[in-house]
Amino acid sequence: MATDAELHERVRKGVAERERTTEQQGLRGLTRVEIAVEGPSTFRAHSPSEPEFTLTVDEPEERGGRNQGPPPLAYFLTGVGTCLLM
Repeated sequence: MATDAELHERVRKGVAERERTTEQQGLRGLTRVEIAVEGPSTFRAHSPSEPEFTLTVDEPEERGGRNQGPPPLAYFLTGVGTCLLM
C-alpha cells in the first residue's frame, strides 16, 4: 500500500502530465463544456468534442425563465446520479 507521500507524489505527477498534454484523446475524465447565455436564466451548453448534442438549461417562468428546458439543479442531479450508476 502506498504511503501518503507516495500517493501525493503520484497525484502531483499525474496533474503535471495533464497540464502538458494538448491531445485530449485518451484523457479520461477531461471534458470541456461551453455555455452561452441566451436570456436572464436561459443557457445553451455543448461540448466541442460532441457538437451534435446541445443542452438547454432554463428556469420556469415563475422563477424568471422561459421554461425552455430543465433547471440547472435537474441537470446536476441527473449528472451525479448517472455518474454513480456508471
